[in-house]
Amino acid sequence: MDGSRANAARSSNARFRAMSANESQIRRAIGKELRATRLASGLTQKELASRLDCRASDVAAIERGVRRVEAAYLVRLAQAMNVDPKELLTRILQRAGVL
Repeated sequence: MDGSRANAARSSNARFRAMSANESQIRRAIGKELRATRLASGLTQKELASRLDCRASDVAAIERGVRRVEAAYLVRLAQAMNVDPKELLTRILQRAGVL
């Protein structure tokens, strides 16, 4: 590999690591905010899971930040906790330091 290709590969790898770190930070923020919202709603993981038709272990994995959550599922989570999805997403992004 010539020098310019090696530099491009290193640059690409650095961007990937930065993106991965940012994604991890956002997943942790999602988990922390969902847990705080769930507790404020007076729900257990099992009760929330029942409303979502999933397992409590799925909710726990999301709250720990180890499971990815799609935007549509964030809306379902918000609705299951009787929270405005826009408000929930705003709080998540603030917690992640994006806003």
